[in-house]
Amino acid sequence: MIGDMVPYVVSLAAHSPMFTYLPYRESDADVGWNASYTGSSVWPIIGPNRTDFHKDAAPAGTAYRRTRVAQASVSLTFEGTGAYMCFSNGGGDYTITLDGLLLNASAASPAIGSPCEKLNANTTFATDDLTYGNHTTVLTVTSAPPKDSDFRFLGGGVTLGLATNGFAVDDTTVIDDQDVGWHFVPPRTPGVRWDTHVVPGLFNTTVTFNCIYDHQYTATYTFNESLGVILTGEKRGPEEHTFSIAFDDEVHNLDSTSHWGDGDTIYFAKGNLDPTISHVLTIVNWNADKPDCTSIDEFGHNVDRFCCVSFDSLTLLKASPRGDTELHIADFNGHSQRPGQYGFRD
Repeated sequence: MIGDMVPYVVSLAAHSPMFTYLPYRESDADVGWNASYTGSSVWPIIGPNRTDFHKDAAPAGTAYRRTRVAQASVSLTFEGTGAYMCFSNGGGDYTITLDGLLLNASAASPAIGSPCEKLNANTTFATDDLTYGNHTTVLTVTSAPPKDSDFRFLGGGVTLGLATNGFAVDDTTVIDDQDVGWHFVPPRTPGVRWDTHVVPGLFNTTVTFNCIYDHQYTATYTFNESLGVILTGEKRGPEEHTFSIAFDDEVHNLDSTSHWGDGDTIYFAKGNLDPTISHVLTIVNWNADKPDCTSIDEFGHNVDRFCCVSFDSLTLLKASPRGDTELHIADFNGHSQRPGQYGFRD
């Protein structure tokens, strides 16, 4: 239902599964991308058959991924009109492509005055005013940084389009994981499947999780009267790996692998919805690209592990009932902040 759409920027933390990391999402930095935090000095060596949780150090500061591998890449596939990425190259060289086209070096700029500055990134790449549709941007390390440095990726964001007739976006409708509208298959059974944990800081302090890895284990929510939707997940620990999100007739295979308990982050975001029809979002504890998640790890080694998925809430985006026209930017948790706070839009 593309028409006159209001842009709505959704920020993504580096650990959001909307980002794809190659060759490895979580490894030693000399092999692939290593999950790290700006406020922590714990940078573990991730070997085969390791699913250890960082019990000796909680996440501190800003989440990021670091690498010292030439040809390592991070990509973001999105539907919308724009995106941005935040990084510090650490002395390494890189390229940026958009929809398969190599961009000029001037496409990247200093992070000052952008959302990336808040993340302590040195550089930002931002593209806007794209034709609404599906796009992919890829950041590739072409030469490794010096041995005493690393290439750091600190997150980014996407610009959704919402047909609000020029009004601001109302993002105050938040569906909790305990809402009776969720339909679980098999049914929610505490201690067995689709169980609940209490986690301070999450929406209504609860998170729903399931650790039985099977395509028949699903959590579904049906809604209407919305122009967009954001699903906030919860990365509780090293047991969360691959899963998928089915939305109407689309399937998105995702990976949240990390040895940290990264906390809540955005799993899925989509705009340009028709508010006059019903939409169906389904969380599936299964990823067709990784059917052997419980027995084969990211390095191809045999393992015996859980592969879980957890979610916190669903935010439904609507036109503001107040009739105001001020635009908003969503933060990592799907709650709105005014764009002037970041200086991202004039």
